[in-house]
Amino acid sequence: MRERIAGIAEVAISLLWFYRNWRIMQDYQIEGILYAFMISHWVLVMECLVGVIGVVLGILVFTKKMRIKIGFLAFALFWAVGFIIEFLDITF
Repeated sequence: MRERIAGIAEVAISLLWFYRNWRIMQDYQIEGILYAFMISHWVLVMECLVGVIGVVLGILVFTKKMRIKIGFLAFALFWAVGFIIEFLDITF
């Protein structure tokens, strides 16, 4: 039961992460919107891939093919790397 809840939570977080980055990429195509800072497209594509990987990890946790700790540790590692790269892209 815990695996199913953890898997659903991981899939939901990953889908929200994917949607956020996909929506930012789509909003950059509208010329009438001005941004204080912009994230590079390659960073957004990489973060969308992190979201897809998170969905796959969540499904593996949900189907009990991966333990909860390993699934969330890998998910947190991917998410942290994506966040750090986005932060460095915005900062420099």
